[in-house]
Order: sequence, then structure tokens, then C-alpha cells
Amino acid sequence: MNRMILILVIAATVGAIVLACGQREQQGVRNNQPTCGGPGIGIDHETVEANSLPALESTIEHEHFTAAMPHGWQIVQTNYDGVNLLKGTINEDIIQGPYMIISVCESQGSNADSRISELVAGSHATVGDDVTIVGRTYKTCTFTEDGYDYQTLVRDQDGWLIAFHLLNTRADDPEVRAIIHSLRIQ
Repeated sequence: MNRMILILVIAATVGAIVLACGQREQQGVRNNQPTCGGPGIGIDHETVEANSLPALESTIEHEHFTAAMPHGWQIVQTNYDGVNLLKGTINEDIIQGPYMIISVCESQGSNADSRISELVAGSHATVGDDVTIVGRTYKTCTFTEDGYDYQTLVRDQDGWLIAFHLLNTRADDPEVRAIIHSLRIQ
């Protein structure tokens, strides 16, 4: 008899837990809220953003870093501290389509703030609001050069100064964000 009561109590407890989980799951669906968890309580926005970025197809391998590009992007130039990427064409020095310059160099006492200050002084750039892409914050500025409007994003990491110069696109473009997020220092 005691065994039967114990089995009924366990079955009732498991049933209550399953019912509570089902109600919680239905509330998440009903509210149309992502349910991925991060540290602590709440939504891990970094994971939600990273999961919403386009798929990456091609790998960029550089002496200082690796990164990846979505379909349609190509490397048009490689130099000592980075690469130039294009999704479009260049005809008679006219760039059509999104263009990105990735630069990774040793900071040598410089930081994101000082790099933005140099651009403001040298290119008459305008300081912009900070931009956060999948948990990493970038200092920004905009400037015009050779008839093109640039947006520059700069951050420092582990003794490296990382800069993205965007032309014919902006930091809110999901493909640009995917490339930026894929960057890994060697």
C-alpha cells in the first residue's frame, strides 16, 4: 500500500512539473519572445543577434586575423594590415555596391578613441554614436572622401586596433554585421 502511495505522489509531482513547463512554453510562444537564455535571467541578446545574421560562405585568412563573408562578397585587395572586400563591381575606379576595408594592426599605445580623434582631425570626420555588434562596442565616425561617404567603426582588443571602413553600406546591414562578427584575431 505504501509503495502505491509513493508511486502516486511521484506521478503527481512529475505531472505538475510537466504542466508548469508546458504553460511557461505556451506563454513564450504566445508573447512571441525568444526563449534562449544567457547568464542570469532574461534573453541573451548577443545570441539572438548572432543567430539572425546571414550565413557565411567564404573564409578570409590573413596573417593577423580570420573572418568570413556571405555569398556575393569577394576580396579585391590584400595588404599588410587587412583586406578590402566588395559586393558589387569597380568600373573605371567607380565602386558600385557595398565595400568594406578591414584593418587589424598592433595598437602601439593607440586606442579606439585616439584613432577616431585622428580621423576627425585628418579627414574632418564627424564623431558618431557608439555601435554595438553582437556584444562588442565600436567607436564610430563618418566622413566623405573622393566623393564617397564612409562610416568607420573602431575597437581595441588584446593589443590590437580593429577598424572597419564602410562605403556604400552601413553598420546596420546584416551582411556587414555578419562579416564584422566573424572576425577572429590570430
